[in-house]
Amino acid sequence: MANPIATIINLNGAWASGGVTGPFISVIGNALSVDMSAYGRPFAAGTVLSSSSITVTFGDDGTHTATLVPGQPEAGTPDTIQWSNHSSWTKVVIPVLTTSLIDLNGKWVSAGTSQPAFTIAASGRSLTIDMSSAGRQTARGFIFDFADIFVDFPDANGFTGKLELPNTIHWSNNSVWQKVVVSKPSVSMLWELNGKIKTLFVNGFNFPPGLVNIVVHSGQFEIAHFSTFAGANGLFTASNEVDCTDGGTLSVVFSQAGQPVVTSGTLCPTIPP
Repeated sequence: MANPIATIINLNGAWASGGVTGPFISVIGNALSVDMSAYGRPFAAGTVLSSSSITVTFGDDGTHTATLVPGQPEAGTPDTIQWSNHSSWTKVVIPVLTTSLIDLNGKWVSAGTSQPAFTIAASGRSLTIDMSSAGRQTARGFIFDFADIFVDFPDANGFTGKLELPNTIHWSNNSVWQKVVVSKPSVSMLWELNGKIKTLFVNGFNFPPGLVNIVVHSGQFEIAHFSTFAGANGLFTASNEVDCTDGGTLSVVFSQAGQPVVTSGTLCPTIPP
């Protein structure tokens, strides 16, 4: 494998043709991948020939060579790709990015499926996608702007992705990924009075399946302790008598495997006269 050739301009990123942003270039080694989907055109592929020249084959327009021309920042002129058909592309300057429309970090799946899940990690503008769950190589890319990304998949092509609320990536090959949103465990509590007996009923939602320990505190004192099991659906219901002072503030801790999962407060009910 030939050593990568360092080009006099950075080819990676977005380019504009005729002032309209569209082509998106990704470079791996000396190989070029050009996403032309913004113009409704097929992907193009090419090669770095030297530090100042490339060649790209466009499926709908043949093969063209190009000369790389560095811009002059002090004069406000951008880097340029000057093609052999006398057209040219100019580098799009990416503004500082403070956030993206969607938090990309986490697990993603193809729309309508639950497996395999791909893990996206974002660091600044850089993206890494662990695709080992599908036996695929790690993909890399970057965040272009608030709602657009680009990722090069080693076993496929480079694709742009449009971020859409609430948690969707719509890729330029018309595939769609959805983020796996894990709902946080939560609880609801209700008191029942029977004479002087006070019973606390609790319901749990989105808990990991397994044993749930429930401890009721009044200040620094433990005044009740009971257990139940969360089912495969993450739900549970339990109840226990609690001897507490009318109107007192109580803290209820729900734990699993020795670790607190949810802590919630409630008031000890007042027994009517």
